[in-house]
Amino acid sequence: MLLGFGDKYYSALEYAYKLYVVIYGIFSYAIGNIIFPELSRAISSNDTKGYISTISKSIRIIAFLLIPLTFGFLIYSKDVVSISYERGQFTSESTSLTSQALFCYAIGIVGAGLVEIMNKAFYAKQDIKTPLCVGSFIVLLNVLLCFLLSKSVLSYSGIALATAIVALINGTVLSFLISRKSKGIFNKALFIDIFKILICSVIMSVTVILVNYLFKDFSGDMIKNLIKCGVGCAVGVIVYFILSYLLGVNQFFVKKVNEK
Repeated sequence: MLLGFGDKYYSALEYAYKLYVVIYGIFSYAIGNIIFPELSRAISSNDTKGYISTISKSIRIIAFLLIPLTFGFLIYSKDVVSISYERGQFTSESTSLTSQALFCYAIGIVGAGLVEIMNKAFYAKQDIKTPLCVGSFIVLLNVLLCFLLSKSVLSYSGIALATAIVALINGTVLSFLISRKSKGIFNKALFIDIFKILICSVIMSVTVILVNYLFKDFSGDMIKNLIKCGVGCAVGVIVYFILSYLLGVNQFFVKKVNEK
């Protein structure tokens, strides 16, 4: 058996990975497909400023959506798995195993979303070689990290964490390379907005944890879990949007950012 794990551990990784792909895929793929024509038009018309502005705006959208989503799934990983899968032969033990893997996968949500945007930015320039080379390195790194982390106290969850780490590294490397070819994507205004988003996400998470504490005895079956998660998520979303507005996060209005 590969890496010495039993079938139930691989099943846990598989079920958790499906949720992970859905989590970031809904947003990142949609945004990537929307911006690709815009990026292609900017390249074909030699509109460098428009190309840079579109990428920068897309990064803000990804950060605005996926950073709080990451915090949310770190908090609700067990509840999400329970609601999604726990029925029939999928027992509470299966939920526990899968939620541990999902928790680790969730760490890489922002990285995976960033990879999708950066790949589209390179493809618009008809540069397939750079993402391919970086991707080849990432595959090798993933194999190495999977081996190392799975042998640690993380056990099978180390494979999920390895995937999350390489997603973050992949997104960072691609962002660095695209910024060298197109100056001005990562500027002070962008980093300030991301910092504000982090602040909003942290405060949102603390609020959700407090709400969960109030509902600590309100769990057991699917209906109760749905209510608990629904209330917590609703409160979290309201708090996040109010804070975003108060802190003046540009992407709150999804408007074109002034790239001065």
